[in-house]
Amino acid sequence: MASSRRNLEIKFRQELGIPIYQFLLNYRTEYFVNLLHTTDRQVYEITSESGFNNCKNASGYFKKIKDYTPLKFRKKHKKSYLIEMFFLILRNICKIMRKMLPICANIPFSLL
Repeated sequence: MASSRRNLEIKFRQELGIPIYQFLLNYRTEYFVNLLHTTDRQVYEITSESGFNNCKNASGYFKKIKDYTPLKFRKKHKKSYLIEMFFLILRNICKIMRKMLPICANIPFSLL
């Protein structure tokens, strides 16, 4: 069944509540945020990898969405993100240990 571009756009918006362009922009922005958290790469490198064509426009859009420039956002959130990832990894290790060692079953999750 053939479908026009416009019909696809309408269907997409009906299903997700946002236009395709906005969906892609949101996805690129979240990927941008993830790279800011998980790498020490330069913003211009992250901009390109995230699918943005222009570093200045990407930074402006980022600030509009997140209320911070990419560099300020990285400085403000990096430490808390690393702590969050540490505890996530620790929880997963405990789950594995509980399955492997019966003695670990007595460690309460509330301590994590």
